[in-house]
Amino acid sequence: MSSLRDRKKQQTRERLIEVARRLFRERGYDGATVELIADEADVSVTTFFRYFDSKEDVFLAWHDEMHERFAATLQERPEGVPVTAALREIVFDVLAELPATTVEQFRTFAEVPRLRDRMRQADERIYDIVVQEIAKDLGLPPTDVAAQLVAGAVRGALQAAEAAWVSRPQDESLEDFMTRAIDLLEQMTEPVIRDVRSRAG
Repeated sequence: MSSLRDRKKQQTRERLIEVARRLFRERGYDGATVELIADEADVSVTTFFRYFDSKEDVFLAWHDEMHERFAATLQERPEGVPVTAALREIVFDVLAELPATTVEQFRTFAEVPRLRDRMRQADERIYDIVVQEIAKDLGLPPTDVAAQLVAGAVRGALQAAEAAWVSRPQDESLEDFMTRAIDLLEQMTEPVIRDVRSRAG
């Protein structure tokens, strides 16, 4: 019974997300109200708020889930696997699993101030984890300038890839931009990492 109840909850959650995305495409952010989302999903507004705290939450559910997997991939990677290798795993495994319509809608979300702000807040939380993991890789405290520099380069590379993809015609995937950014990131940070390790050794 518990398993059946859980499946029904998951189905309701997925239906709310699907309806919200459709209404977003049809009516825009302001036109896709909580009341309309709930009505189209055949649930009450009270039920909507059992699953999501706000309208932003239902639109960004995929984004939050992606960040959770991002964090888990970094923190749970095997010893000796560098952060950049974990980033490649995220690009190939996480982004590749997302429906094209979901990733493409990211472009539109980036134009809505409230959604853009939420995405930036999530990015900051991920950055804190990146700093911790880079510092662990280098055997340095998170406050060390080298750890901060490399972590800043990671954030800059991912943000640059995202910004380039959002602003360009849809001739390349987000995965392509991210992969290229990680390639450049490794080239840029390799001398710093090598220097830190040589000093430690």
